[in-house]
Amino acid sequence: MIQILRPHRPVFSFSRFLSQVFQPHPTKSLVKSGFPAFSRFVFWYLVFVIYFERVHLEKRENIDGLNLSDAVLLGTNKYPYPGTINKKGLYLHEWEYISFIRDRWGIPEGKKTFEAQLMDLCDDIAYSAHDLEDGIKAGKIEVHEHFLKDSHIQRLIVEKIMTLEDACWAGWQPQQIQVKVAEVLDDFLRIWNVKMPVCDHDYSRTRREVKAYWVSLFVGCLGVIDDGDWQKVTFVKDGQEDKDMLRTVSVLKSFAWVTMIRDLRVQRLQKRSAWIIKRLWDAFVDPETSKSIIPGDWLRRFDRDQAKPKPIWTWEHMIIDYIAGMTDAYAEKIYNELYGLKVGTIYDMD
Repeated sequence: MIQILRPHRPVFSFSRFLSQVFQPHPTKSLVKSGFPAFSRFVFWYLVFVIYFERVHLEKRENIDGLNLSDAVLLGTNKYPYPGTINKKGLYLHEWEYISFIRDRWGIPEGKKTFEAQLMDLCDDIAYSAHDLEDGIKAGKIEVHEHFLKDSHIQRLIVEKIMTLEDACWAGWQPQQIQVKVAEVLDDFLRIWNVKMPVCDHDYSRTRREVKAYWVSLFVGCLGVIDDGDWQKVTFVKDGQEDKDMLRTVSVLKSFAWVTMIRDLRVQRLQKRSAWIIKRLWDAFVDPETSKSIIPGDWLRRFDRDQAKPKPIWTWEHMIIDYIAGMTDAYAEKIYNELYGLKVGTIYDMD
């Protein structure tokens, strides 16, 4: 569990620096100097953050979790509201401190820091470029006209987009989305065909070059625009938000989803994982019957928490954190010990 603790050291934020990095002015923006310069900036930014925080990663007496700075807490806060408002949010005890530092930093309600916005966009870029490369490498995506123009594939992409809540699609009808999907996939095939001879028809090199093309295109369009009483990190064209580029990312991201995540074997594994998690929950949720099968350090942490004037955990919340902290291999091991045929021995490490 990552427990939110109020830091006892000076806080450093790159928000002001980011506003200079992504400013729309074409001669001053680091992004406009090209992808290599931008990627170096991101690399050293992450190195600094990791170094700045690493001394607080150790588990110390009376501290459960990471003693993160305000800047990191806000930078990772993708959903800036309590879980009572939206299914994606923070526990109320977490929101109490996050809300406090948001007010102290003057962040308007519902708005995210530059770092959180940038991280969100980078996640979308990874979906729409790197995941597609993985799909091509795995043979799930075939880069030729028959596959990319397949009406079934395009229909699945349209259906996926219609489930999204992306503002760039507001007011769009399925027929309009279909036209955009076909346009983006045509562009994808065109770029592939351009890169293939340049790479001496080397499939692996072409795959990497196509990924680099899309990443460079998206990163080169990043900028900052005014957003009411705040500012927004987004794709920018002529000083305005480039919604067409947002739609392009959305199409490619949805393309990766329908070809990779919706894959038969992936869905079977996901179903199996959901079943394992549900059965683990069933085994641990009743404190009267489960205390004997939960590691002692978790029970001691729970008891310490309950002794506080304002406890954080309920029993159910503790079980959620326990299961969420399991690796795939550990969860499968515990499941097999409880329900399976492979029981191991009493000498196995827990």
